[in-house]
Amino acid sequence: MVANRDPGHVVAIQSQVDEMKGDEVMADGTQTQDPSKPADGTKRKRKGKKGKKAGDEEGVYQSLGDKTIADVAEAIIGAAYVSGGRECGLGAMKALTVPIPGINTWSDFGARVVIPYPHRVAQLREGSLPVLENIIGHKFQQPHLLAQAMTHTTARTSGMTSYERLEFIGDAILDFMVIRYIYDRDHALSPGGLTLLKSAMVSNSTLAAICVSSGLRDHLLFDSQQLAQSIEEYVTVITEKADEENRAAEAERRPAGQFWLGVEPPKALSDVIESVIGAVYISDKFSPVGAEAFFDNVLRPFFDKHITLQTLTHHPTKTLFELIQAHGCQLMKITKDPKCEGATSTCHVKLHEETLSSATGPSPPLAARQASIRALEAIKEGTVVLSRICDCRGRAKDKNTWMAQGFNQALSSLIEERSEAQ
Repeated sequence: MVANRDPGHVVAIQSQVDEMKGDEVMADGTQTQDPSKPADGTKRKRKGKKGKKAGDEEGVYQSLGDKTIADVAEAIIGAAYVSGGRECGLGAMKALTVPIPGINTWSDFGARVVIPYPHRVAQLREGSLPVLENIIGHKFQQPHLLAQAMTHTTARTSGMTSYERLEFIGDAILDFMVIRYIYDRDHALSPGGLTLLKSAMVSNSTLAAICVSSGLRDHLLFDSQQLAQSIEEYVTVITEKADEENRAAEAERRPAGQFWLGVEPPKALSDVIESVIGAVYISDKFSPVGAEAFFDNVLRPFFDKHITLQTLTHHPTKTLFELIQAHGCQLMKITKDPKCEGATSTCHVKLHEETLSSATGPSPPLAARQASIRALEAIKEGTVVLSRICDCRGRAKDKNTWMAQGFNQALSSLIEERSEAQ
């Protein structure tokens, strides 16, 4: 992450803001009057969407909705962060007059945070601190914050604090790190595809599985027999499902998927992931170093192994349909070649009758699954594939209509696939 603010970025952003306000910024810093604003200060009536009438000498203006303006503001902030780091992103927010009183540089956040005193935090078990710091990959400047991050509400005694406030800020930081990660890793995906991945990565069930696999759950402080039993039952089930999924993935020569789906976890396990992120972030006075170390050591390897487009669900055909639907395509289907008795089956994923991928397997469901995985791989390499083949979004007049048509197309393919397998 780039930490230093480039003044040039902020000046450019401020210029964009001034232009949005209607004044043209000249090279010497002066501003010219917007032609839509008369010199006498009166307001000029704007034209509607139909445009100007014949002989009308006034310009044509289009009103923008709040959502559009908000999207533009967010895009400006995103562009500032991507190009200049967090200081530049903060500068863009200030230029857009986002109300952040008393904050001018990123270090101001750390200077204003209120940290609980060590005597108000429970003590970690003996030996837990070095183990936890080894898991996280970062040494805490204020270890009592790590103890707070591991303290469940049932372990609170009079005046002691739990992880709830740390979880709150950790949730926001986790969202940001995940979005930045998939934005860089899956650079060719559309916003719809990125949203699918992000939702899978930050879900409670995913975070709980990470808490178990990383070993963090062994150091959770709580005082509830019911919670202890729930955690032990969850760990037993999730461990068995992980072993089953790994064996199946190896046999089918595919990546291991989300083995934790369908198992309801104790919420405390997912809370701990977020509270640890919040704790290390505050301990480092809002520097991202520790939080990024935790992400790189614990979260990133898990995501790379288990959460990609190819492993997003137990059946990649569903993932493929959701991704195609998010793009706006209504003409996707899976076809099968005629199968001779005793022979293998071949399936094709087609968009607008053009073959996107093909695969052969011992049965139609397995062939369709593999074809869907290959289609997801092709899309991951470049969404230009979809743009080249599909023009549904441009031709669609009714969004609900094309979404329904797309669902029917994909559902018909799945029904045929299952019927063939029976």
